[in-house]
Amino acid sequence: MKPNDNELTVWVTDECRSGLQPTGKQSHRLKSYSCLYTRVTGIWQTVWLESVPQQYIKYFQILADPYSGNVSLKVHIDNVKGRYILSAYAQEGGKIVAEAEVVSSSSTNCICMNIPNPHPWSPEDPHLYTLILKLYSQDKFIDEVHSYFGLREVRRLKNKILINNKPRFLRFVLDQGYYPDGIYTAPSDEALRRDIELAKDMGFDGARLHQKVFEPRFLYWADKLGYLVAGEFPDWGADLTNALARERLLDEWVEAVRRDINHPCIIMWTPFNERAIRMGDEEYVNFVRRVVKITRMLDSSRLIIDCSGWTHVDEEIDIYDVHDYEQNLEAFKSHYSGLTELSRSADINPTPLDFRPPMNFLRNAPYRGQPFIVSEYGGIWWNPPGMEVDGSWGYGERPKSIEDFIARYKSLTESLIFNNAISGFCYTQLYDIEQETNGLYTYNRKPKVNPRIIRRINRQKAAIEEETA
Repeated sequence: MKPNDNELTVWVTDECRSGLQPTGKQSHRLKSYSCLYTRVTGIWQTVWLESVPQQYIKYFQILADPYSGNVSLKVHIDNVKGRYILSAYAQEGGKIVAEAEVVSSSSTNCICMNIPNPHPWSPEDPHLYTLILKLYSQDKFIDEVHSYFGLREVRRLKNKILINNKPRFLRFVLDQGYYPDGIYTAPSDEALRRDIELAKDMGFDGARLHQKVFEPRFLYWADKLGYLVAGEFPDWGADLTNALARERLLDEWVEAVRRDINHPCIIMWTPFNERAIRMGDEEYVNFVRRVVKITRMLDSSRLIIDCSGWTHVDEEIDIYDVHDYEQNLEAFKSHYSGLTELSRSADINPTPLDFRPPMNFLRNAPYRGQPFIVSEYGGIWWNPPGMEVDGSWGYGERPKSIEDFIARYKSLTESLIFNNAISGFCYTQLYDIEQETNGLYTYNRKPKVNPRIIRRINRQKAAIEEETA
């Protein structure tokens, strides 16, 4: 392309009913139904044209240590023409605090800097450094890239999740990234930011970005506002017994991880959701394990769940999670009473522990003492007077009043917060979507309950946070 008027033609083949491509929560019928919603057509994320020189900075990956301040950059230079100089600068408050450079003729290089007096990134203090990369060849300036990074570590220790070496109970909410006036496309950048603010108003510190690869601007605001997220994939719709479907899914997943790998807000990856894998499905099982292995190769700095909620097949997964929509408090609590007993010896054991989650398919890998999360629960069917939706549904019987709704939310949530063997929850869901009316907000983002009430429940100190790491 040359600088002038150009015509760009995009040709897209959409075969959502074929089973050969992931479609997430998009309905394969003419209309939405159950937990499947209006289908998306056309380009739905931000698109731009960028002019680059023949030799340019194409891709980089950041690995930052909040303790030492060491920042390692893996930078790929496209179409290398002889030797070049690559310079990196870290800025804080507009001032350069660290810099480094490398002279090379290779397409990929590592360049390291050290940040003095490192300032970690956390949800309470989402501190970000500015990153500038400059490319020179024979003292001639070629290319420049501006970005940012945060100093943040996430790891597991026995049955705890640690962020910057502090035990953290994850207070997540399910966010599916749907909008009444754009379906997959947010109406504005402000709308992306506002969804995070709505969740934080209710005391949630993060979200499962569910069955969708979210707009990068959402991740930008999560970085800026200190909002933790699980990066997930819209794997529903892909028939994993089909070899072509498997390879297409893997290609897309690798692209999504590479695109979003530098966001400090992302603390875990989840490539699959609610897959009912059973005995004899060896090809299926091996593919899930393969995707997990490739994800670890791409990014060893985050936690991984192989398949959220139902059937875990990788015994080395970092987090063991379940989905549980039981509405009766005593029954709900009983599902995790055995887990509580095991918390006294919650090392990652070579021998499986004697605990099986409520959703236990035949191929479920045994629990080995990892951090345990109830990553979908609640989903209480609640339409306040004046907010009714025809043909709507949710989980359990509708509460008779707002007081009944709050009492049920409180009892279910507190049973998880005060269980010393549980590392987090994810409530279903932040807002209604079409016929699914189990959100804390309506589809138009109007609160169904006073956010301060939900916040007081959510922000109580969790039992697993009482003990030091």
